[in-house]
Amino acid sequence: MNAGDIIIIGLLIAALCALAPFLGGYMAAVFSGRRHLLSPLEPAENLTYRLLRIDKERQMEWKEYAVAVAIFSLLSIALLAGMLMAQQLLPLNPQNMPNLAWDLALNTSVSFVTNSNWQA
Repeated sequence: MNAGDIIIIGLLIAALCALAPFLGGYMAAVFSGRRHLLSPLEPAENLTYRLLRIDKERQMEWKEYAVAVAIFSLLSIALLAGMLMAQQLLPLNPQNMPNLAWDLALNTSVSFVTNSNWQA
């Protein structure tokens, strides 16, 4: 670790310390139901809840939450695997990387979504 690295780490810590009271105040306002910076977006949030038939006052039980997490994870794996299998066709591929085989795409997707850091 050289002097430049230490300076960058010091600046990062200083920035985090400077921003902590503002972020803490924002989070306290959100969790206590008081008005906050993003309060003007509440009508759009309520419309989204209404369209999706979600009661924002109702708490999920652990079983509902587990099912929601599982569905979201499976959809994320499928989307990422599809992107990896079609990456040659996607924009922003300056190195012209080829499409991955389905098994490698699935392995990479599961590794990424589950945060297991397995790399084939």
